[in-house]
Amino acid sequence: MTSVYQKTYDCVAFVLHCPSHGKVAVARSPTEAIWLPYVQKHQKMSWYDSAKEGAMQVLAEGSASRFEAFRRKAPFDQLLLLEVARVQMPSTNKFVARYIFYVRLNVPATAAETESGQPTSAATETTASKAGFKCCTDTARLQWLAIDFVSQGFIRNCWGPELVELARLVMEATVKTAEEGGPSPPPVFRQRLQEQSVEQLFEILPRLDGPVQVHDTYTESLRKIKTNKNDIERLFSDYLDHCYPSFYMTYDSFRHYLSRNGFEKNETRLKRFFRAFNRAANGYLSFNELLLGLICMERETPHVEFRIRFVFNYYDTRSRTVLSQEDFALIVADMNVDKHGRVVLNEGQIQRKAAEAMACFRTKPAEGGEEGTPAVVTFSSFLQGVGSHAFRGTSNLCRSRCNVFAKVNRRIAARAVKMNASVAKGRLARLVTRKGYQGSCQGCRAKKYRVAAHLAVVGVDGYLLLASSEDGQSVAFEELQPPAQSPGAATAEESGTSSSEQSVANFAAEPRSDIISDALKLMALIRLYNESKPRAGAGLGKPMHGLMTEQEDRESLVRLLRAIASEIIPLLASEPRCKPVTSPVYIIG
Repeated sequence: MTSVYQKTYDCVAFVLHCPSHGKVAVARSPTEAIWLPYVQKHQKMSWYDSAKEGAMQVLAEGSASRFEAFRRKAPFDQLLLLEVARVQMPSTNKFVARYIFYVRLNVPATAAETESGQPTSAATETTASKAGFKCCTDTARLQWLAIDFVSQGFIRNCWGPELVELARLVMEATVKTAEEGGPSPPPVFRQRLQEQSVEQLFEILPRLDGPVQVHDTYTESLRKIKTNKNDIERLFSDYLDHCYPSFYMTYDSFRHYLSRNGFEKNETRLKRFFRAFNRAANGYLSFNELLLGLICMERETPHVEFRIRFVFNYYDTRSRTVLSQEDFALIVADMNVDKHGRVVLNEGQIQRKAAEAMACFRTKPAEGGEEGTPAVVTFSSFLQGVGSHAFRGTSNLCRSRCNVFAKVNRRIAARAVKMNASVAKGRLARLVTRKGYQGSCQGCRAKKYRVAAHLAVVGVDGYLLLASSEDGQSVAFEELQPPAQSPGAATAEESGTSSSEQSVANFAAEPRSDIISDALKLMALIRLYNESKPRAGAGLGKPMHGLMTEQEDRESLVRLLRAIASEIIPLLASEPRCKPVTSPVYIIG
């Protein structure tokens, strides 16, 4: 069963259509993005039953009385399945399904107003209208838009292309049904089925472990940037979490994604990047297009044909599949910037260099242009000029300043840690979310650590209670003083026990209350082990260090470990063998 706390789960979406007013409903969100209204699919219900109840929940908008009224008489007369789409998650191999239903509102039975805009009479007032339902009235959760505008794509902040595509499908079916005539006939749709498995997800990617085939530029690029299949799986999960319940990425969704990951925030450059990513030129991105676009942005990606195509599309500002002198002026400007991204040439220099750049390629008149029309450069000519090094400098264009996949992986790990409030307050969150972690610093690398000979007593709650040196003396900290010995108490020598065993016995009899939790104090104890101990041969200037250099040291260590074990074994026996944890679990380190 899918958890409601997951971002991806089986859901049912609706095309809520009012044929009388010619409008469809869209769901509002706090980010101002709009998409089809949807609910989580009930796991124990059929598709149809779950869709019927979900549609009533959407129209009720949280009102229990309105929902009960809809149960007695539904406010719609048509509920038809339009699409079934499911995708397989790489991490669990589990399929996530999305069902889209067409819902035609029964306007004469539910509207509070007639088509002329006049209120209905009391005789025609229905159960739904008594419950407070008004057709095509904008609320905090639903917004009603004209279906002809939606079908033509005249909407902003659309989160997925399904809204426009299905509105166009409903528009065409409604018109066709109306032409056939009849008393309110139901529209006829061709149902769609989409499925994407893990194998289909990675079929665009060649084998990374086999020999490189001829013209296998994708494999070469992935090896250059050191990206493996696990990185791509994490990227797909992040992509689906961002887009869901849509399976594709529109420009508004793409803009949010790149800005959130810190790649680009300039609106003009974002539009160019979207055009470069969108190889199919259909107005939305699939995951494979997003993946190949991010590969092209990597600094280590070779400047081969598919990346040259990426640069060409980026500067094709009019989407005509050709570059004009105005486009080359943008290329020249981006090639001549300082470290802060400021253009170092004036407008006259840019135009002169753009004309020189055009002369490096074979040009042709613009399509449909008359004689004297400015010439343009096609992609084949651009590819030949760049490949023959007639025009240099394009390999540095459209590159990210940081490692794309490393940054995405860091953000995914940071988000996973922050989801757990108890962990997010600790040091683990600061370690994971810290930027630019490069391993141990130079000072720590020069230090040489050896095993300490001190006894550290840890309580059942995990805090340090007592620390003593090899000879049984407690280490004098400001917060931690050795336990006071009563006047009549026997010493370690009188009782016949070792000092280490006596320390354990003293602690067991008189547990400390001033618990020290600072790990730096424990690190100070470990460093004290480096103290030199005078041994035989010290006169030669080679003092011995640490334990395990003589037989009595080894015997003392054994007695110490046995004393500690006698205290820890009962604690371990009282705890469960397996600790219950909540999935997912992330092990760092």
